[in-house]
Amino acid sequence: MIVLVPTALFPLPFIVLNTCSGSGDMFSEKPAAWHWAEFATSFLWAGCFAIPILLAITESIEVGAMAVSLAGTLLICVLRGVWLYYKHKESSDGFSM
Repeated sequence: MIVLVPTALFPLPFIVLNTCSGSGDMFSEKPAAWHWAEFATSFLWAGCFAIPILLAITESIEVGAMAVSLAGTLLICVLRGVWLYYKHKESSDGFSM
């Protein structure tokens, strides 16, 4: 369950940055805090993989539980990738609204 915290929070820095930046123009310069948002997102995303591994190394959880946790994280990655693929495919069609 502790892995769910960074999994749920990793998009939060970019959401806050996009909400607070105030610029709706996609061709404008990146906000000043862009690198901090990248850093925080990367830190939280690495925690999704590191926490189960560290817990298994310290024998707080069994190796099978680590494998299930990592498989769940990879499943989230695959589902997000498939969603982005279909979203891009739909937007590049001439028939989308």
